[in-house]
Amino acid sequence: MYLPKKSYERTFNVGVFSPKVDSSNGAWRQGNELNFCVPEFTDGAGHTGNSVTTKQRMVISAGGKKLVDAKAPLCEEIDGLPAKSAVYRISTEATRSTKVAGVTTRLAAAWSVTSKKPSGDDVSTLPLSTVRFAPKLSPASTAPAGRKSTVPLTVQGPAAKGFKSLSVQVSYDGGKKWSKAPVTTKKGERTLSLSHPKNATSVSFKAKLTDKNGNTFDVTIVKAYLLG
Repeated sequence: MYLPKKSYERTFNVGVFSPKVDSSNGAWRQGNELNFCVPEFTDGAGHTGNSVTTKQRMVISAGGKKLVDAKAPLCEEIDGLPAKSAVYRISTEATRSTKVAGVTTRLAAAWSVTSKKPSGDDVSTLPLSTVRFAPKLSPASTAPAGRKSTVPLTVQGPAAKGFKSLSVQVSYDGGKKWSKAPVTTKKGERTLSLSHPKNATSVSFKAKLTDKNGNTFDVTIVKAYLLG
């Protein structure tokens, strides 16, 4: 609710840009049909969005059999799914020019989940989860170099309640070299404690998330944010 004579501020189009899943964004199955839509380039505040890309590829398979291989965003309707329980792999890889955006210049994300045909006309949700990075950034998606930084992490999807494990790696050279970034959990909140090198110009992330049922999510975000 907005009140007269008051000032309000909302931030859009600031990193970290990465996939988001919630009640409106994910994958749903009815019978042998799958409706799937995940906004890959959701901004750090959670505003969903897509982006112009230089290259993009989406691949969906079930039980090792490829169902879709397309140069398209993560939004698709598929029929002819196997009725029996199978492991589904849904992946995307996208690159975008620095003329479009200086951050998340390469995004690779993949889910591996188990699904079977729901009963009758029931609709079931595929157990897709994500991990989101929420550092404090300037409007240009930058943070200071040569300083320590705390990066809050948010787990979305079934893994939020059925959490098993989360591992994160960080790179300060655009994804050439990676090192472990331990995840700290305190009072249910997860964070990374980073030390930005003085001469680095960007921060990239890799993460692997697993829920208690063995479903996984892997993501690589090159140039998640910039340093200056």
